[in-house]
Amino acid sequence: MSDDSPVVWSLRFQGAESRIWFGHFLGMPAVRKERFVKTYRNHVLDERLTKERIRAEVRALVKIKTKCNLLGPLLPTILFVGERDVVIKDLMPVKPLHDYLDSLDANENKMWLLKLIGVVIGKIHDCGVIHGDITTSNLLVDENRNVIPIDFGLSSFSTKSEDRAVDLYVFERSLQTTTVLDSNAFSEILNHYSREMQRQGAEVLKKLEQVRLRGRKRDMVG
Repeated sequence: MSDDSPVVWSLRFQGAESRIWFGHFLGMPAVRKERFVKTYRNHVLDERLTKERIRAEVRALVKIKTKCNLLGPLLPTILFVGERDVVIKDLMPVKPLHDYLDSLDANENKMWLLKLIGVVIGKIHDCGVIHGDITTSNLLVDENRNVIPIDFGLSSFSTKSEDRAVDLYVFERSLQTTTVLDSNAFSEILNHYSREMQRQGAEVLKKLEQVRLRGRKRDMVG
């Protein structure tokens, strides 16, 4: 979508990889995710990576929306796909998981949230999708207490236990940055993930132990 588009966009956030714009598209409240040019990167490489990440995001969203009746309707609806941007229908009021956790009372029961997180990640994996970057920023919580995964730019398709375990490990490391949850929180998430994945869950958790061991060795070596 070119900058001279008649649609008026308001910049809300800029990260290392993209800009997030709010506006209206086709008469609907919309969010535009623009992957801007990286001037420090080789031009050809930058274009290739941008196209790959946009393609990955669209393919993952479409696959989950068509295969998962429970999670699919919660995911953003794609309105437009360009060379460097994707426009989606705006979601109802949401908060990133890290902000939502910070807004909760320290003594508030969070078991429902841990269960939902485990179930949602399980449903993503059960669709044959590896998110690639599950963090407390890429899981949203809406006003109806739904957990919504976003930002599938690093996603891929796989049913390998190793790939699923790495996905979980990335999220585990992300959770370690929050002080709101206790040390048992991730174990509770894994319990519900394993139940959602049924027979495949046990194999993924075994692989997760191996991934953790490799991670600890890397940390020791530095």
